[in-house]
Amino acid sequence: MATRNEFPTPKNNKPKAFTQLVRQPKPAVTIAGDNDFSRGGLTPPKQREKEETQKRVEKKKVSIGRPKKDPLYTATLPQRISPATKAKLDVLQEYVTELSAVDTKVTFDVLVSALADAYVNQRLSTAKVEHFRDEFDLALKQVMGK
Repeated sequence: MATRNEFPTPKNNKPKAFTQLVRQPKPAVTIAGDNDFSRGGLTPPKQREKEETQKRVEKKKVSIGRPKKDPLYTATLPQRISPATKAKLDVLQEYVTELSAVDTKVTFDVLVSALADAYVNQRLSTAKVEHFRDEFDLALKQVMGK
């Protein structure tokens, strides 16, 4: 019998060759900055201001033409009024004192807005004016939400 540390095996039995199942080794995963423990998020105020101004300068685009108005107050729909009403509004615009301060061309939208404001200020009582303004603010919020 063999010694105690050996197992009995046939004499000519060679170990079989190992066939590798995975042909390529796994790629190594590296994380950029894995040894960086600095607090890069906290920058001094002066340096932060410089970076922000550089970003603003880069983002600024030179726009040519008229400045854009608030889209909420820009007329987008065509006029759907009769020629008689259009003529009436053209003549009436000379008598509307609220439009004397307007330097630009008086558009249909500006005229109707001035007439509505004049009506609210002159014809409605104080309580109704407050109620109108509350409802108008609510309607603007709904329009902006769309």
